[in-house]
Amino acid sequence: MLRRTLRSGPLTMLFESGRLRLSYAGEELTSFVHAYASMLIANLWNDSSALQWDPVRRTGERIEATGHSRRFPFRQHWTLELTEGGVAWRIELEVDEPLDVQEYHASVALRGDYARWQTDHEAGVFPSTEPGREDWRHLNRDYAPGRFIRAVDSGLPAVSLCADAEEPRFSMTPVNAGHSQGCRVLQALRTAEAGLLHFTPGRHLYFAGRILAGPKD
Repeated sequence: MLRRTLRSGPLTMLFESGRLRLSYAGEELTSFVHAYASMLIANLWNDSSALQWDPVRRTGERIEATGHSRRFPFRQHWTLELTEGGVAWRIELEVDEPLDVQEYHASVALRGDYARWQTDHEAGVFPSTEPGREDWRHLNRDYAPGRFIRAVDSGLPAVSLCADAEEPRFSMTPVNAGHSQGCRVLQALRTAEAGLLHFTPGRHLYFAGRILAGPKD
């Protein structure tokens, strides 16, 4: 497994073969799949943790890594860099031949203690998940494009997922994972307005943003 660590004050980020584990003051904030990316292609989810990753390149407080799909003609290029209060996370998609994608996302899966969420347009609570219920449920009602989603709890640092640019356009959505996974998910979700997302051969911006972790709420 390929691992590299970045630290800034109380925040520690561990890159681990296509996912990011976040800790604050020694306390782990992420859970299960941690922070990762996934693409829905031909009704199959392609998680970044399932890609084949090249050796990680590190320059100072900057990490670069490339993951290759074994099934479809694409690779992801990740750049991770410490920023004030968190980690800058940039993903570029490189496509070898035309590729149609149903939807994709960049997500942060947090431990189940987080109680409340907020986006550009809405705010709400993370409800408890019934035993035996394993589907992932979106909790928002407004899917208008946005730039941030935040999770808070009275005893944990607030965590935010922020998109830095107007394009690509994302719906910032809170998700409850299944009961056995027991995590709360902050998701930047990109869907096609009609049909499929079509990528031509070449390099495309997949996501550019930041994961921020602050003092306890």
